[in-house]
Amino acid sequence: MRSILILTLLPLSIVLILGGILLCNSDVQYDIGKLFISGAISRDYGIGMFWLKRAADSGHQEAQATVGRMLMFGVPKQDLKESIKYLWMGSKKENPECMKLMSYAYAYGQGVDQDYGECLKLSERVLAKKRDAREIMSLSFLSLILPPPFRNYDKAHKLALELSKIGYPSAWAYWCLGLTNEFGLGTKTDYTSALSWYERGALLGDDDCHYAIVRLMLEGHVPSKPGLLKKNLQAASRSEFLEAQILLALMDTLDPGVRSDDQTYKELLAKLSDRGFKQYAARLQKLSDLKSKNSAHGSGTAPQAKVISELEHRNKNSDTKYDGSDRFILSLIKRFGLGVRADKHAFLSELDAAVKEGSIEAMAYKANLLSGFELGDPDYKAASELYSKCAAAGHAYAQGQLGMLYALGLGVKHDWSKAIKFLSLASRQGDSTASYCLGGFYNDGRGVLPDRKKALELYQLAANRGNNDACVEIGILYGMSQFPDLAHDSDQAERWLQRAARNGLQEGNYYLGNLTRIRKTDAAKAAYGEAADHGHLLAMLELAKADMESEDFSQAQKYFKRAALEKNIAAETGLRRLKIKQSQFKYNQAARNLVMAAQDIPEGRIITRDMLQVEKRRLNNATDETDQEGENEAADSSISDVITDADSVIGAKTKQLVRTGSYIRDRYFSLDDSD
Repeated sequence: MRSILILTLLPLSIVLILGGILLCNSDVQYDIGKLFISGAISRDYGIGMFWLKRAADSGHQEAQATVGRMLMFGVPKQDLKESIKYLWMGSKKENPECMKLMSYAYAYGQGVDQDYGECLKLSERVLAKKRDAREIMSLSFLSLILPPPFRNYDKAHKLALELSKIGYPSAWAYWCLGLTNEFGLGTKTDYTSALSWYERGALLGDDDCHYAIVRLMLEGHVPSKPGLLKKNLQAASRSEFLEAQILLALMDTLDPGVRSDDQTYKELLAKLSDRGFKQYAARLQKLSDLKSKNSAHGSGTAPQAKVISELEHRNKNSDTKYDGSDRFILSLIKRFGLGVRADKHAFLSELDAAVKEGSIEAMAYKANLLSGFELGDPDYKAASELYSKCAAAGHAYAQGQLGMLYALGLGVKHDWSKAIKFLSLASRQGDSTASYCLGGFYNDGRGVLPDRKKALELYQLAANRGNNDACVEIGILYGMSQFPDLAHDSDQAERWLQRAARNGLQEGNYYLGNLTRIRKTDAAKAAYGEAADHGHLLAMLELAKADMESEDFSQAQKYFKRAALEKNIAAETGLRRLKIKQSQFKYNQAARNLVMAAQDIPEGRIITRDMLQVEKRRLNNATDETDQEGENEAADSSISDVITDADSVIGAKTKQLVRTGSYIRDRYFSLDDSD
């Protein structure tokens, strides 16, 4: 009996011992944790996090990055102290994902004190390991906007140029390159190049680029094209770009063809009023009424000239009840040459006079200029002082901008409580930019606890006021499935991304393609196609890869070639892969040659011509002949995937040992180190 019991228990003991050993393995622990987190077994964040932490504590770098990310962004609950603990573990071992997240933490003061020096160092370390597009964008952005000693225009320009070749979902690189060329930041001033970059960004629906084109034309840096000018200005205004709205409202006020009771015009004035420019909107309405009245009575004076004359007359009177608003309007007229000669010095003189007279709206506009590049290097301290005065007076847009300065620690000390306070005030008053930014903070848990439902509410508020970027963010949120506080909804995601795409934002089409490429391949192809037709580089690559997979080689070649014109390495590699695929025997059965190895080619070697030989084939029974690979592939007698063109594989790197006399197949090699 005792022997039987021992024999019965022995296999069970071995199983338990082996099971215990396996469960102590960090790779196994990580895999178990991922299964529970993803819901592949049954979604349970508690059990999943338990196993992920065990793996992370054992030194598993992917687990450290995963735990750090989840705890930072609140999946299922935010714990910044624990997040930083695990991210530091991985960062010390040079794990790129951990370093990226630590860089992010230092940039926004997430679980650590805000420290741009540490942020930039970590970002540089990440890029030294891999040229990650998102990290390139982040480093370029920070190098552009940060004050000394972190500012580096040369680096910002070069990184943006690199990003334009790699590709990115948004048009940010094109805007940055337009800006650096326009103002000579890290490169020579070149208005023609600036216009070219801005035009590419505008084609993708970027409102910054739309407005920049208008600015270049009106300031006389490039030839003005009235139809194109108005089209770009209207596009930027519709998507809530404030300076575009201010300028468009003024141009419509001076335009004899726009009536004072025009519904679109009145809606634009209402938006400006909601964003804090109440006096400006009210004064423009009165001037527009005056213009319409003069037109109705057949006044001999041109409506535009009459409006300007009225402003000049009122401006000379010290008893003006609009408190500097006339001077503010006059400053814009002189800046952009609307009915008068454009004069930057006269513009600044009038604007400063309006500020001295106490015009809150002129202060907000001046602060906006100071925080950008139009008056030279950004002066965040001076901008924050003006925004603070405006915010205290209840100016919505200024409150939102001040909140962002507190969030970024620019011109003021980084302070999340003040950032959230001012952004919330601005959002409640109707500033769409503030609603959009605040939604991002609730989404990521910056300055507030993560709350994806609250983020959605804010994004929808911004989107319904015209903010296209908010539509994309809503689509992305609904399309994700890992958030415990938000249900995945593909249909909602699709609708919001379609809305962004209809409004001209090609980033919406790109993400729509990503969302639908598995379950709605035709819809995905249409979305990618629309984005590609507008110059979206990543959409071109997605189309090319899909066409190559479906063996539509002519279409694949078309999109790869278009992307390759941008010096995109992935496109150049794709053309090589396409050439190799087309040279396989099954696609090239008229070929009289099959390529073989003339010698043993070890793993990791670059294939050269002297390593290869060509075997002549008899076409009538080529597919029936026995594969010459011998024992290496005795079980595979098909030659359909054998390469027929030696030139197509020269320069490729072997992924495994290739024996002498073996036919060359594409699975033997890669074209770059990332494969």
